[in-house]
Amino acid sequence: MAENDDTSTQDGTQDQTDSGTPDSAGAASQSGTNEVSVLRSRYAGQTAKVNELTSEKTALEQQLQTLQSQLSDLQSGKVSAEDAAKALVDAKDQVIAKLEAGIKLADLKGRFPEVYAELGEDMQGLSEAKLAAMEARLQGNAGEGDDAPTPRGNNAARKEGGAAGGEGSKPKTAEDVLAEMRSMALPPEWGGEG
Repeated sequence: MAENDDTSTQDGTQDQTDSGTPDSAGAASQSGTNEVSVLRSRYAGQTAKVNELTSEKTALEQQLQTLQSQLSDLQSGKVSAEDAAKALVDAKDQVIAKLEAGIKLADLKGRFPEVYAELGEDMQGLSEAKLAAMEARLQGNAGEGDDAPTPRGNNAARKEGGAAGGEGSKPKTAEDVLAEMRSMALPPEWGGEG
């Protein structure tokens, strides 16, 4: 069997040089795994979209059947004109309520975009104060307000001119620094007086 295999050597061991190394096989396996996960993700998204559209289609078909039965009842005389008018007004009221809810959601979405990104349509049940607080937290400036933080006062112990002294003082020279260092006492571990 080893005689027919092109990648085997005379002693029957496998030659690793031409078909690929374990590193390239692992890389190919990794890219294959990534492709599979991408395809599964796409499939799951498409399946969810199909399910959403199917449920929407069945709802519209049920609504169509209801309207057709109401029309046939009205035409046959089973329902009075007054009842039909009330049903029509009720249907129009439902449409108006849906439009008002959509307008309210669009208004909230415009004023609180970060909260809408997190909660979606569920944000309609919250008060505007809670929405504003959540928006501030999501934007990262909770409790700061619109103003920049006020700076604290200077350290009272520090002189106004900084470390060099007052405004009229001259900068230290190298000789001044050396003289100041020579006047300092050495620590005992360095051979100085304790």
